Amino acid sequence: MENRDVPETGEAQERTYLDYFQGLSGSRNGMLHCFGVRLREGSCLVVVKNRDGQVNPRGNEFHTPLRLEGLPTYMQMIVDDHVLNYPESDLIAVLTGEKSFQEALDSPMLEGSE
Repeated sequence: MENRDVPETGEAQERTYLDYFQGLSGSRNGMLHCFGVRLREGSCLVVVKNRDGQVNPRGNEFHTPLRLEGLPTYMQMIVDDHVLNYPESDLIAVLTGEKSFQEALDSPMLEGSE
């Protein structure tokens, strides 16, 4: 079960990004924010989802594919937490270029995604 958001598709809106969020463990249920990684074609950045479900970008954008060791520690922690909670996630494969952004965008959403 992966915690991944894809924007709704509509006539005027194209799906141009994927959001991968940290796991929702029992200790986070009362938290105000949830951190994640937004992937776009050729780049990624950190996002923060507030209690109301609004997602806002934060920090610098990084070009993909990339080496995970080159990410700042805070972003590595978000990626590690996501993969720990969702081991079937394709987040690392897309970040490192093993899987294309388009393949990830076209892949079916797993149970537990928003």
